[in-house]
Amino acid sequence: MQPRGRELQRPIDAPKRLVVRDLYRFVRNPMYLGVLLVLTGESLAFQSARILTYAAIVFVFFNLFVVF
Repeated sequence: MQPRGRELQRPIDAPKRLVVRDLYRFVRNPMYLGVLLVLTGESLAFQSARILTYAAIVFVFFNLFVVF
């Protein structure tokens, strides 16, 4: 499935058009959100504080990566 933009983007290319449809209306990085939801779900399923801590660390890393 191709993104809603006109062309496929490489990670090093700056986007030329802002996509504001579907999930992109609410979050700019849906893959990061998906990873965090999976980790949070696993922490709940396994009742593991370690996985929840790991999810928090991943969240901080993702946030710093996007900001900087």
